[in-house]
Amino acid sequence: MADVRLHHYLFAHRQLPGTLFSAPARTMQLLRDEPDRFLGVLWANTGERVPDRDRLPFGGLGTRYQADAVPGIDLAVVTMPEPVAETEAWFVALAAAPVSVDGAVDPARCFTLELGWSVMDDRPYPVLGGWDAENRHLNFGRGPEPTLEAFTVEVVDRLAPRGDAPP
Repeated sequence: MADVRLHHYLFAHRQLPGTLFSAPARTMQLLRDEPDRFLGVLWANTGERVPDRDRLPFGGLGTRYQADAVPGIDLAVVTMPEPVAETEAWFVALAAAPVSVDGAVDPARCFTLELGWSVMDDRPYPVLGGWDAENRHLNFGRGPEPTLEAFTVEVVDRLAPRGDAPP
């Protein structure tokens, strides 16, 4: 397996979650209104933090935005360049209320679909992960197949309120 590409890793696991948690409503607005420009700026900012030899060209990124994917929550799924190393991501999902309510901090969620490697059969597999607002990595175990549709369904299911539990 190839070595982790630092630019790819930092963008998916630090830049996107950090941007979301620092300004959820603004991040969602930019992903809705100017996704290519916004991702280009974030990609360039990430590249400035890595050595020249580790910088990757901007390309292979895309965004699917769903207003009200779950009532009151917008969802933007960022498609990453194809992962080639363990922990690199196929997708990053950013979810938050699309507007601030009375200046309150918006609840936000970040999910990733990462490339994992099984020590049991020496084969790759998808891992559903993410980040929380305290910068802790989350691991939900084996993820769905690495397609935009399957990942989006999984994320929407995890965002949907369950029974009497608060959303």
